[in-house]
Amino acid sequence: MAISPQEIDRVVRAVLSGFAQRAAPAEAPEPKPSRQQISPRVVGLEWLRDHLGSSRVLEIAPSTVVTPAARDELRAQGVELRFMPPHTVSKDTETTHKIYLVNAARNWHAEPLLRQVRRAGIDMQILPERDLVQAIPALAERVRRETSLAVVATEHVAAAVCLANRREALRAASVSQRTDVTAGLEQMGMNVLVANPATLTPFELTTCVHQFYQGHATRAEPMYARHLEQPAEASS
Repeated sequence: MAISPQEIDRVVRAVLSGFAQRAAPAEAPEPKPSRQQISPRVVGLEWLRDHLGSSRVLEIAPSTVVTPAARDELRAQGVELRFMPPHTVSKDTETTHKIYLVNAARNWHAEPLLRQVRRAGIDMQILPERDLVQAIPALAERVRRETSLAVVATEHVAAAVCLANRREALRAASVSQRTDVTAGLEQMGMNVLVANPATLTPFELTTCVHQFYQGHATRAEPMYARHLEQPAEASS
């Protein structure tokens, strides 16, 4: 049976089209970024599983809370965690909290701590008062008026905690390691961190301040929250 030229042409074109489709390279998957800039409120393990991908550097807003488990996972994966400078953080995620520093410690210079936390975008201001008895009332007024946070550096940690917690606006806890920061935030909604800089390395103190700042929105345990919000004389 004779085949028309038109039929031959149709078959040839169909065969060539099939070859072209098989030879076409598959679309390369879109490369994942090696660096991410984020500003969610909380970064936990679930967030990392959904968003981290193959990023090797994670840049976060100073106000973002990173859970301890998420930090451990980032270290295990070799991912560097950085704080974004203030000018790169959107207005929607930028925190309005500032930290006041009371330096009541002898022979301790606060400037290195100030430089480190300000480099991370945290607004820390040092108060002029150096004596605890004078500094705590001034601090309480600022914290009450501005809903701000405070760090007290002193060798007399127990006295500072006691003096601060006599003030209605203040919830102070002593800190000597990162787990103390977590406990203070979760159990009492701490807004004053008291530490002895002579017993902490500069890195340890800076890390505690960062964690304190990141977790400042943490609410106290429900079983304690109602009593903590009442004046001392009414909580019994």
